[in-house]
Order: sequence, then structure tokens, then C-alpha cells
Amino acid sequence: MSKHIMNSFSHWIYPLLFAVSSYFVVRIVTDIPLHNTIVAANHAVGIGWALFMSYSFYFTCRFYYSRKWKQKNKGIKLLKEYLEVILFLLIITNSVIAFSNLFVPIIDLSDKPAGGIVIVNTICLAFSLLYYTMIRTQWIGTHQEVQIEKIKRDQINTELELLKAQYHPHFLFNALNTIYFQMEEKDHSAKETVRLLSGLLRYQLYEVNRKVDISKEIEYLQTFIRFQQLRTSERLRLDTFFDPALHARQIHPLLFQPLVENAFKYLGGEYELSVRMEWQEDHIQFYVENSIPTSLPNGCTSKKGIGIENLKRRLALLYPGKHELHICTGEGSFCVTLIIQPEE
Repeated sequence: MSKHIMNSFSHWIYPLLFAVSSYFVVRIVTDIPLHNTIVAANHAVGIGWALFMSYSFYFTCRFYYSRKWKQKNKGIKLLKEYLEVILFLLIITNSVIAFSNLFVPIIDLSDKPAGGIVIVNTICLAFSLLYYTMIRTQWIGTHQEVQIEKIKRDQINTELELLKAQYHPHFLFNALNTIYFQMEEKDHSAKETVRLLSGLLRYQLYEVNRKVDISKEIEYLQTFIRFQQLRTSERLRLDTFFDPALHARQIHPLLFQPLVENAFKYLGGEYELSVRMEWQEDHIQFYVENSIPTSLPNGCTSKKGIGIENLKRRLALLYPGKHELHICTGEGSFCVTLIIQPEE
């Protein structure tokens, strides 16, 4: 029997078992101390009320309280949730007792009404809270399983997309090696360009699926900057600093390159570019600032292309709650600060 069928079956069998068991426990516990006689004609009515309360409570939990369960309440919020459930149970239990005694009494309260009401409320409350906790735990467990399955599917899809994306760089990498050896020895500038590009592609192909020493990431960034300089105006005034204290750290690769690429893409004006990576107490601080033209084409002022959106998604997956990305545009300049707290 599949898990889906089992879950659908539990929606109907659990309230039934709860209704029958709680009803007979109430009857036994109240009849013995109060010396009441169990009237056979009242069983059908009593179980009917118990079933009504049980299914009403169950589906109220599933469709109302499940909104609270999504919030993962803890501490005071969890206490408030249970107090709300207790209040709801007391109201519905006493309403059923009062209403049923107007027509066909479920429990004979003529002898010791106060004691009978206390006993019924205590048993119903204890059973119902246990039942509520069971429903709550089951729902949260099922919800977590669904989330885990979704994450697994997303990981598989992401891996497939990465494999697709790697095909083109791998082909290009091999093609560049072929071109490199076919070039004339005297054409040093072209060979240097191909060499730098091959190094960048090699890193992207073989270092993307695991954390790397940050020294490798810095070396990659320096190569990328040199490659971009070949395509940039000689007016470029470049300032770079990579803190030696970073070399003992590890990080997921290719998180800084989109910011540097973005800076070169929109470089203009005074042609000033600053790239700094420092270790600050317990985090890496990466800062990029570039001058921009006085006017940019429509749609380019925000500088939030596919690369930046992809970076934000990767940061959210790789460093949840342990990163900050600040983007701001000043007068004649654009700056980005990325703060990452790496794992120990």
C-alpha cells in the first residue's frame, strides 16, 4: 500500500479510533465513581457525538492549525498555540455536554454534576491534547518529507543543468588548446589571451563542485582581472588588494567573479576600478567599486542581470543566513559589498 493511500486512510480511521476509545474511557471513568448505570440506548447517541467532535476537531487541526505548524512555533508561541487549543476544547466539550443533556443525556449528571463535568473535561482534554500532538507531529513529519523530496528533485535538476552548461565550456576549452598550438610564436598577445582564457575555463570546469582554498579563488580572480584588462581601455586605473590572512580559509568557488565581471561590463567615466578582499573578524568582506559613464543605456542602471540573480540564488543555497550582499549606486560610481561567513 502506497504512502499516499496510507495517509488518506489515516484521515478517516484515526478520528474514528479516537472517538470510540475516548467515549468508552469517559463512560467507564464517570460511571464507576458516580455509580451511574450505563443506559444501552445512550451508546449510539454518545458515540455519535464523539464521532462528530472527533472529526470536527481533526479537520479543524488539518485546515486551520496547520497554518500555525508551518511557522515552526517554539517557546512562547508554542505555548500560546496549545493554550488556544485547550480553550477551544473546553468550549466544545462543555457545549456538547449541555446540548446533549437537553435531549438525550450522554452522562447522568443529576447526582454529582460538578464532579461529572470535571471528570469529563479532564479526560476529554487529556485525550484531545494527546490526539492534537499526534496530528501535529504527523503533519510536520509529512510536510518535512515533502520538502526533502522537493529539495532532492531541485538538486537533480540543478545537477543536470550544470552538466548541460559544462558541455559548451569543455568544448571551448579543447578548441582553445588546439588554436593555441596553431598560433605563430611571434603573436604573443594572442597566445597570452588564449592562455588566460584556458586557465579560466579549466578552473570553471574542474573546481566548481567542491569547496576550494581561497588562495585558488584569489588566483582565479587575478587571472580573470588580467584577462578583462586586455579588453579594457588603457585609461583604466586599477587598484586591487587581497588580504594574505584569507589564504587559510576555504570557500565555495565562483561567488566573486560575477561582481568583478559586472564592474568591468559597466566601467566608464574616470575608468577607476577597485577590488578588495579582506578578512574581518569572522567573515570575508569583498568590495568592488567602479566608475560609471554619466549616462547608461536604458535598463542598465540597476546592473542586476542574470549573473547577479544567479549569484543571489547560489548564496542563498550555499550560505543561508551567513551572507550579506549590498549593492548601491553613487554619483559617478557603482559599488558592491559581499560579506560571507565561511564554515569552520
